Order: sequence, then structure tokens, then C-alpha cells
Amino acid sequence: MILTYKEIMEINISLRNNFEIFENEVREFNNFHFNKSEYIGWGEIKKQSSGACKFAKIKIKIKKTDNRSISKFYWRASEEQIPLEYFDVVLSTIKSFFKSEDSFTDYKGLNFYILDGEFHNVDSSNLSFEIATVKALISAISNH
Repeated sequence: MILTYKEIMEINISLRNNFEIFENEVREFNNFHFNKSEYIGWGEIKKQSSGACKFAKIKIKIKKTDNRSISKFYWRASEEQIPLEYFDVVLSTIKSFFKSEDSFTDYKGLNFYILDGEFHNVDSSNLSFEIATVKALISAISNH
């Protein structure tokens, strides 16, 4: 999938705006000590109104590996669960949670797995999956 410059800018603006909303959660995530071998979190947004509706669900597993290995990102959700058109926004959102937006090098030893999810042909969007991803990451560390 190729994004236009306008789409990339919209995603960047959206990310900045949403991370201002989730600023405390991002700070909590960055200060979290990953002691267990894995963490699983579900995130979802389901907003139905007369205006723009939003819908997305995503299940993320954060798995701890040895501290020397570079973190990796695995997409295990099927096209029927989450279309690949949302790959970039999910990856960008996970990266935005960390100190370095270019790589996972600040969090060596953590691998990220997109395991499951749901979308809606009309109500799902990049913004919906961005919010759901943030909620899944917060859920993963909040449950432990």
C-alpha cells in the first residue's frame, strides 16, 4: 500500500493530537518495567453517532526476549480480521509509544505481535486503529 503525502501528514497530525490526549498513559508505558515473559492487551473503539462513526478492535501481544535482541514486529492477524491497509498506522502507533520513533532500539528485547482484531468496511479508519492500538498497549500493561 502506498500512502500519499497528504495521508502521511494526516496520520502524523492525528498521532500528535491523540498522544497529547494519552500523554500520561504514554509516560506510564515508557516507565513500565517488563518483568514477565509476555503481556496481552485488547483495544477497541466503538463510537456510533450521527457524524463520523469509529470502529476497530485489535489484540496485541508484547513478548519479552533476551535483552540483546532488536525488537521485532509480527503481523499475525488475517486480512479478514484486520486488512493490511492498517499495517502502517498500527506500526507507527506502537513506535510512537517509544522514545525513538525510527526504531525499536530503545526497547530491545520486546517483540510485538498483532494477533487478532476486527474492522468495519464503513466505520473503520486509520484513526480508529490508532486509538484501538493505544488502548491495547495500555491494556497490556494495566492487566499486570
